[in-house]
Amino acid sequence: MADGLSFERFDPANESRLQNFVDCYRDVFSTSPWFEWMKCQRCGNKWGIEEADQLNQRRFRCCGALVTEYWPTQKVEADIRAEITDVASCWVAVLSGSIIGFTIGYPVLPESIEEKVNANGLAMMLRRSFGHATLAYQNEIGVLSQHRRSGIAKELFRRRLADFRERGIQYVLTRTKTRPPTVTFEWYRRMGYSVIHEYNDADGRVILVRQLEGLQV
Repeated sequence: MADGLSFERFDPANESRLQNFVDCYRDVFSTSPWFEWMKCQRCGNKWGIEEADQLNQRRFRCCGALVTEYWPTQKVEADIRAEITDVASCWVAVLSGSIIGFTIGYPVLPESIEEKVNANGLAMMLRRSFGHATLAYQNEIGVLSQHRRSGIAKELFRRRLADFRERGIQYVLTRTKTRPPTVTFEWYRRMGYSVIHEYNDADGRVILVRQLEGLQV
């Protein structure tokens, strides 16, 4: 890891840090493998920031209208404020005073996670499979593209797991996509996560779950 890198719990009440978090979030998801920089409101097509030249040739238009930001600043800020509560686990990686990576996770009830991830039947499946076990949702983990493959994501992941263990969580869930083949999906599979829900959409999104006990990174 880079010299001067530190890991900190994130406090959304720190307004200057909050804006830095928002900027990092938008930058992370604007690149591969998500390509969530711009989108067409009419057909749903999306582009990553690496495809800026392609969009420029189209005058930033699709389906007869200007494309829009995939993650508007105000929406990201509102989502962060809503999700990072007292029971949430949120860590950031900081280098030279700026956030370069983050992770968010929190305990959930089956009914609330079904609504959040828009997965019909998920709550019933979780109740049937795990009864009244305590669950946590591993919502986000991301590192700026220039700092990936340096162990930062793993360290953020470890810290989130440690928080879950302290809270007595028994099972952890996450959502990712499988198309095109993604490092994230294969990473979770190698750690023993199993697919419990498939969306059958263009991205091949899936929800995975595994028991927290014995999980190591």
